Amino acid sequence: MSKLWEFLSGGIQKKEALKAGPAFIHEAIDLKSYPMEDFLRWHGDLAHQAFAKVIRTAYNDYLITGTSTHPTVDILISTSSNGWIFRCNQENRNNQEYRHFMYLLYQRLKEEKYIMNLSDMKSQQKAESIEATYRYYLKPSIRNRFAVSAEGKKTDQIFGNITMEFITRDGLPHLLKFLANSYSDQNYVDARPFSDLMDIICEE
Repeated sequence: MSKLWEFLSGGIQKKEALKAGPAFIHEAIDLKSYPMEDFLRWHGDLAHQAFAKVIRTAYNDYLITGTSTHPTVDILISTSSNGWIFRCNQENRNNQEYRHFMYLLYQRLKEEKYIMNLSDMKSQQKAESIEATYRYYLKPSIRNRFAVSAEGKKTDQIFGNITMEFITRDGLPHLLKFLANSYSDQNYVDARPFSDLMDIICEE
């Protein structure tokens, strides 16, 4: 597995972790005060469609070739972890555009019976850079948690637990990450196909 995917799945190399200093800012993100006027203007301009097209193209390329060949987006497909990582330095976009797209995905996942379990921002020094991470962690709503299967009552994990992170370095866009982690044991209904989740993400 490449360092890129180790980073995406949380397996940061020890030498990279040692370079990271303690967080000097760590605070919750209050989504109730999200700048909706700016978001609605951005969404009304259909700027989100450009994100969707890039991610869809990368995913389709992966399905054809079995490898990530897109210059901007890498795809991860495995038994329990599926997602993508968007290298922001390949695109001419500002921080707020990436945060708007992340917020849009959150709103779409709410319609799929997900709830926000954690939303926070952490800023720390890594090597010679200042890195800020904006994170959303979503889980299926407990109200719609259980499903009856042939084997009995099990937990409906939908697509699994979902983590989104937007990372800046020295104030500039760096990475946008999306990862769905699912369980595979007797207590859970199998996660729904990742392709269905990609259809939600890439809806234009």
